[in-house]
Amino acid sequence: MSNAVNSRASGASREAVVALDRVLAGLGVVGYPLLMWAANAGGDFQVPIGDFAIPLTLQTLFVILAALSLGPRLGALSMILYIVMGAVGLPVFSEGNAGLATVFGRTGGYLLGFVLCVPMINGFVRRPDGSLRGWWWTLVGAVAGHLTIFAVGVPWLYAVLSRDPAFADVTFGGVVENGFLIFLPGMAIKCAIGAIAGYWAAPFAHRRGW
Repeated sequence: MSNAVNSRASGASREAVVALDRVLAGLGVVGYPLLMWAANAGGDFQVPIGDFAIPLTLQTLFVILAALSLGPRLGALSMILYIVMGAVGLPVFSEGNAGLATVFGRTGGYLLGFVLCVPMINGFVRRPDGSLRGWWWTLVGAVAGHLTIFAVGVPWLYAVLSRDPAFADVTFGGVVENGFLIFLPGMAIKCAIGAIAGYWAAPFAHRRGW
C-alpha cells in the first residue's frame, strides 16, 4: 500500500515538474519577442547609423539570450514568433515598423538571421552529447551567432538596395561597411553581455531538455 502511495506521489510530482517546464517554455518563447518589442517601442535603445540608417538596437542581445536560455528549438521558435508578430502588423520591429514590407525590406535578412543564428549559437555551446561547454565557448557562440545574422543580412540588404533607384550607386563594399563593420563595436559589447548572462542561463535550458 505504501509503495502504491509513494508511486502515485512520485508520478504526480513528475507531472507537476513537466507542467511547470511547459509553462516556463511558453513564457520564454513569448517573452523574448515582447522584450524586443518593448526595447524597440520607446526608441531609447535604437540609434540609426551609417549611410542606410540601419538602427543599432538591443535586438541581437535578446536573440543570444533566447538561444541560450531556451535552447535551439524553442529559441528558434521564439524568433519565428517575433517575425510573425511583425508580419501581421504588430509594431515590434525597430523604429516601430511592421508588416510584410519590413519583413522583405532592407532589414529582412537580419530578421531571418535571428532564426538561423539560434542553432548556430547552440552548436558551439553544446557538445554532441548535449552537455554544455565552458564560458569561452559561450562567447564564441555569441560571436558566431552575430556573424550568422550579418552573413544573411548584408547580402540581403545589398540585393534590396541595388533594386532601389534611390541607391543606384550602391556598392557591395559600401553595404559591408554600413551594414556590418560599423556595428562591430556594439556587437562586441552585446556578445560579452550575452555570453556572461547566457553562461548562467544555458544550464537552465539544458536541465529541462530544451
